Amino acid sequence: MFESLISVLNLVFSPLTLFSPTVSLLIVAFIITMAIILINRFFINKDAMKELKGKMEQMRGELIKYQKDGNSEKTTEILNEMTKTNLVYMRHTFKALAVSMVVLILFLPWMQTAYKDVTVAKLPLAVPYIGSSLNWFAWYFVVSLAIGWVVRKLMGLDYG
Repeated sequence: MFESLISVLNLVFSPLTLFSPTVSLLIVAFIITMAIILINRFFINKDAMKELKGKMEQMRGELIKYQKDGNSEKTTEILNEMTKTNLVYMRHTFKALAVSMVVLILFLPWMQTAYKDVTVAKLPLAVPYIGSSLNWFAWYFVVSLAIGWVVRKLMGLDYG
C-alpha cells in the first residue's frame, strides 16, 4: 500500500526534488503545516475552546481557594468537574488530531523515501544528541514548528 502511495506522491512532488533538500522540505513542510492548520480551523470551534479554557481557569482559582481553606469535599468536587471539562476539551480536539495524523501518515513515508540518507542542513557547531547536521526529519520538524507558529499568529488562531 505504501509503495503505491509513495509512487503517487513522487509523481505529484517530483518537481520539488529539483530544488535543494533544504528548500524542497521547506515547501513540503509549508504545505503540510497549512493543511493541518486548515484542518484545525475547520474541526475546532475556537469560541468553544476559549470558553472551556476560561472555565478551567475559573475552576483552577476555586480549587486553590478550597485547598487553602482545607475544604477537601469542595476540592474533590472541583477536581471532578475539571476532569469532565478537560474530557470535553479533548473531544473537541480529537477529530482534528485524527485527521492531521492521517495527513502526516500519508507524507512521512514519502519524505523518508525521497530524503533518506541526505544531510539537509549543516549546523555551525555540534549540538548534543543531534550532532552537526540535520536529517530530513529534524529539518522538517524545526521548519514546520516555525511555519506553524508564524501562520497561527498571522491568522489569529490562538485557542487560549
